[in-house]
Amino acid sequence: MPDANGHTYAFAPPRNRHNLAKLNLSGMRNPEPDLTNEDNMNSLDYVKKYLSNTLVLPPNDRIHEFERDHLQELELLGNGSFGVVRKMLHRPSNVEMAVKQISLINNGPDDAFNKSMQRFRLEVEATKAASNCDEIVRYYGITFNEGVAWMCMELMDLSLDKLYMIAHDIQKVEIPEQILGAVAVATIRALEHLKTTHHIIHRDIKPSNILLDRHGCVKLCDFGICGYLQNSVAQSVDVGCRPYMAPERLAPNGDGYDIKSEVWSLGITMVEVANGKYPYDGFMDAPILDQVRMVVYGDPPILDSDHEVSMSMKRFIALCTIKDRNLRASFDDLKKTNIYRDYIQEEHRVTVGQFVLKMYQHRLRLPFAIF
Repeated sequence: MPDANGHTYAFAPPRNRHNLAKLNLSGMRNPEPDLTNEDNMNSLDYVKKYLSNTLVLPPNDRIHEFERDHLQELELLGNGSFGVVRKMLHRPSNVEMAVKQISLINNGPDDAFNKSMQRFRLEVEATKAASNCDEIVRYYGITFNEGVAWMCMELMDLSLDKLYMIAHDIQKVEIPEQILGAVAVATIRALEHLKTTHHIIHRDIKPSNILLDRHGCVKLCDFGICGYLQNSVAQSVDVGCRPYMAPERLAPNGDGYDIKSEVWSLGITMVEVANGKYPYDGFMDAPILDQVRMVVYGDPPILDSDHEVSMSMKRFIALCTIKDRNLRASFDDLKKTNIYRDYIQEEHRVTVGQFVLKMYQHRLRLPFAIF
């Protein structure tokens, strides 16, 4: 379910550990979807007309006619941006999938509803277009029933936040460096694909939006607050998850931000996963201005001294968490590092998959209210 601030998770939070408040500053403008004259229609009507009621499913990309009655609910997984996510079975094909349910009921002003529907259309289009990338969850299809959209996607085993919480808090083991390396490589490849192929910035990189499975795959999910880049720069600062926002996104009188803000979010994510906790102490309970001071004017976070990772990994994370975006590493810079060159190799998938499976099996023995 959404937290107290209305922010959502790929899996339900185990406790109020991360009060991930969404930044919502009045007076700022979202980049609108780039609608052509041909499809400049109501966004909801567009999705229903052109994108709904068929499923394209693995392993052979077979096309299935799709209705709500074909789905059987198996369990609640948690929440993504603006919708609840459930594990479901598509009975005709016997394929399990993650299904995001998004309410389409208009309970507020028409302008607000129209904007939310534009964002819904962008999420569906972005998820569908980007799912040909191996590091992004695959889109299967969408249908509508009684004012709710049912968006079907590839099912993974665990989100990264679940993984590290089980490892640190329950199993009392460190996250292997192979996990950090696999997360780094997959996230870079996914974000670069979004930028170069679709001119999209994700804007919500955090542990709950990075998913893993027992085969060693790592994939990015949840395009609920993505946006278009304009000349490689994003102008809107009114959406996102404040704890993972780069200093340039939080700084007063910011002049926009670019893809390097995603690099910062990746760095913060990696520090959190390695340390087992969000790296800015007291951030979640601090007033907004104090949160801004911590990130914009404070020292960047580092790995705990007792965590056994290589110097190459420490240098990689340090490149991601440079506060000055002009000095912070780009994707090209990160792809030249030893960490990227090493962990892009397929041989690490076995170790990653084994660790994910071990944590997944342990989660099955835990009450869902805890994890």
